[in-house]
Amino acid sequence: MDQLAANRQGSVALDTRRGVGGLNLHTVDERTESAILERAVRSLDTWRGYVKTFPASAPSAPFGTFPFAELLAHFRHTGRLAADPSLLAALRETLAAERDPELSAWLRMTVDQEDGDYASYLGGELYERHAGRTGERRGDDAIDDEVVIALIADLVSLEARALGSAPGNDRQRARTRAALQALAGLAELAPDRAPGHELLTAAELAGPLAGRLDDGALAERASAVAAAVADTTTAGTRRLVDLTLLPVTRMHDELMFIRMIQVFEILYTHVGNGLADAAELLDRGEVEAACAVLAKATGRMQATRMLYRVLTTMPPEAFSVIRNNTDGRSAIQSLAHRRVEQLSTSTVQEAFERRSPRLDDAQLHDLVTVLKAMDTSWTTAKRTHWGITLKIIGSVAGTGGTTGADYLATRSVIPLFPFLHGSA
Repeated sequence: MDQLAANRQGSVALDTRRGVGGLNLHTVDERTESAILERAVRSLDTWRGYVKTFPASAPSAPFGTFPFAELLAHFRHTGRLAADPSLLAALRETLAAERDPELSAWLRMTVDQEDGDYASYLGGELYERHAGRTGERRGDDAIDDEVVIALIADLVSLEARALGSAPGNDRQRARTRAALQALAGLAELAPDRAPGHELLTAAELAGPLAGRLDDGALAERASAVAAAVADTTTAGTRRLVDLTLLPVTRMHDELMFIRMIQVFEILYTHVGNGLADAAELLDRGEVEAACAVLAKATGRMQATRMLYRVLTTMPPEAFSVIRNNTDGRSAIQSLAHRRVEQLSTSTVQEAFERRSPRLDDAQLHDLVTVLKAMDTSWTTAKRTHWGITLKIIGSVAGTGGTTGADYLATRSVIPLFPFLHGSA
């Protein structure tokens, strides 16, 4: 499929297809492309001139004055790797002089063509700041859940727009329905901040009805539900979600891919926090509370089935383009995922070994049961990931140059809590 062939800079030959298996809705014809670039360059130049009016001792220009919309339009049309070189040079100069840490974090995302990693790909620093995770501070779990809600609502909105613009695309219809099912599962994915009952009911109804609606009606229903759910989140959260949709290619499927790994990263953070909390509770002898925390983390992991269902709608040819343009940006670099595995095999195991000799039979049974449930949910998720990867890319390399399915197959059999299986 020639229109899906991409070079290292992330360009894709324009065709008329939009949505799953094609280009994103931000791609336009060449005349509009030049106008988008001109607006981006002009707006950045104007802002830089405005900043120069500030004395050196003054605070940075207000974050909200930066021309994000104009720059995002260019990046989403071209892909990060094929952005205009002169614009990138101006952004690097802006970054070098910028004093605002949040704006600096975003600017680093835009100019990471040569040294990008997983964190810069998904906007990790911005998400950490938004949740208050700086230095030794853990951050706010409820804020993280609100971000999950906004991310999934945005995914539904993106897919509904694509379906509405090109009805008759069976793969796009399947993607939209899968995204709606994830939206309907927010009570499991974001239990600390799930929106009101009325909105969840609307999302739940949208799923079953999807099979009886034509594409236009389904797109309209999905858009309305997504907008209503997004409105339950703060303006700051919605802005964060918007700013961190910076694809490296022009593929529509990459927008979904970015949203999914952003949600996964937050879920792994939650699970890691749960493990750390459970270890502390065990050391204090609060076994029932520790079991409750572990059960909640297990519920989040079990809910990932909805996210994997969305990922299964990725066409192999689309993922091939994404894979070829994400060198150095592999999820293997995920600090949140690594933290979960480190906590489970050290901190939690040590707390279990210290506390278990002092537990009665009922307490020990409850604790082992919840640990086994979490272990099962973790390995099930890894096996699901492996299966999807095998289906989409076979035995070729994965994102960021990993060995793909072979690597995941090896990891999928490693338990979260080896000490439950007679090994340490």
